[in-house]
Amino acid sequence: ILLLRGSAFSLIGEYFKGQEDIEALLKLNPEHGQAYFWLGYIRQETGNLPTAIEAYNSCIHFDPYFKAAYINRGKILMENDLADEALSDFRTAQQLDPDWEIVPPLIQEAQNKLGGGGMFGVFRKWLKM
Repeated sequence: ILLLRGSAFSLIGEYFKGQEDIEALLKLNPEHGQAYFWLGYIRQETGNLPTAIEAYNSCIHFDPYFKAAYINRGKILMENDLADEALSDFRTAQQLDPDWEIVPPLIQEAQNKLGGGGMFGVFRKWLKM
């Protein structure tokens, strides 16, 4: 119940209430991968990006098949100009679910940031130097 209520609060923007439920669940079960995902989501939405990454890391540690954790962590990494690490996360998510339609555009965006996007990718990379 704590996971469902906490995630529901999070999705409607009631982050404080959602975090209370998720933290209560983690006190009961400190190895609950999904709870760490929602904690990461709350922290990401409230702008606490370093601790969001920590929560996503814990989610992946306890549930390495939780593809959304890779996507969300990758998005944070992209925002912080860590496109190579983000690309790795996006590719892992793609391996977990090759048909997930949100992944290819994210991979393309990361490749573009790394200078590997199309025939002008080399020029973009050169201009950043």
